Amino acid sequence: PRLIEEVRIGALDGDEVYTFGDVSDVAVSPDGTIWVADRQARAIRRYDRDGRSIGSTGRSGEGPGEFNSIAGLERLSDGRFAAWDPVLLRFSLFSEDGEFEKTIGVRTPIILLRNRDGFRVDDQSRLHILSAEIFPEATDRPKVQLIWIRVDTTGVVLDTIPVPAPQTDGPSAGSKSYEFGTMAPFSIVTRSALSPKGYLVLGRNSTYALHHPLPDGRIQRIERSWSPVSVGRDERAEFQALGDASRRGRRDLVETSTSVPRTKPPFWGLWVDHEGRVWVARHTQARAVPETESEREVRLEGNRLRGVDRPPSEWWEPLVFDVIEPGGRYLGTVTLENHRTELSEARGTEIWVIEQGEFDEQYVVRYRVATG
Repeated sequence: PRLIEEVRIGALDGDEVYTFGDVSDVAVSPDGTIWVADRQARAIRRYDRDGRSIGSTGRSGEGPGEFNSIAGLERLSDGRFAAWDPVLLRFSLFSEDGEFEKTIGVRTPIILLRNRDGFRVDDQSRLHILSAEIFPEATDRPKVQLIWIRVDTTGVVLDTIPVPAPQTDGPSAGSKSYEFGTMAPFSIVTRSALSPKGYLVLGRNSTYALHHPLPDGRIQRIERSWSPVSVGRDERAEFQALGDASRRGRRDLVETSTSVPRTKPPFWGLWVDHEGRVWVARHTQARAVPETESEREVRLEGNRLRGVDRPPSEWWEPLVFDVIEPGGRYLGTVTLENHRTELSEARGTEIWVIEQGEFDEQYVVRYRVATG
């Protein structure tokens, strides 16, 4: 499959309805209306299928229909939209036309995280919030259990879904932050993603195998063959430098050099779209991408604050996803060339992403997946 860009919303400067501050999420109506949650503006902007502005809803505040923050935006199966405010601990519900309907407060002793991907809905319009439950123990580091809290549209907590611990093994040299998530290129780790079917899809990347429960209690196992991705000489040198810099900045780590492996495991991330299809972020050959001026400024400021000398990251893998149906059928591989991209919505043959530009400006882009 290849991607054909159909709509791009956003600009470096100009009309404020087309310039974004910090896009946290995107949701889409059946007619193609695009809802964009801007965390910085504390508002939801709406665009027609062709990308023309048709208004906005919400503003900064604590009253009805107002936000302190917007961490997630989802369309419910009944056509309404829900926006999650993790600071005010509440959802705001809106009609398909963008009219505010009501606020749903959530009260729980569990710590509610503010992750960008910490809010999902299932196909029964149940709301899910990624949270952390802390169990103090007789140690210096209490146990933390990540869970998804399942809430109905009245704010009642229905149940919870525990998230398996990542159980990270192997070297962690040179982890890199993509918009899609953090890639630890050589670590063996357990990944999970919440499906709109109401279950977790799990995968440990020591091999290319995924698991999720079936309605009858059995476990579906999906397995694919794979070939290890080799690490080139220049890329290995960069990972070695990044790992050494990280160790110099951590007093609790032994300051000895760790050899960078010559291959990577099969995948490094999972995401499930609204149709239950699993998007597996697969490792592929990296390419040299020169550091931009804005990236250099951010890196140097971070080095100053942390007292480290982290070198530039200029070897990046494009975002390559194997797309797999819940039953295990492989649909194809989709490649997003800009590594500063976050998947936000996918339905049918259309996907919506949040992209970062050269000067950190943001764009909301709709692609059509074409075959043949």
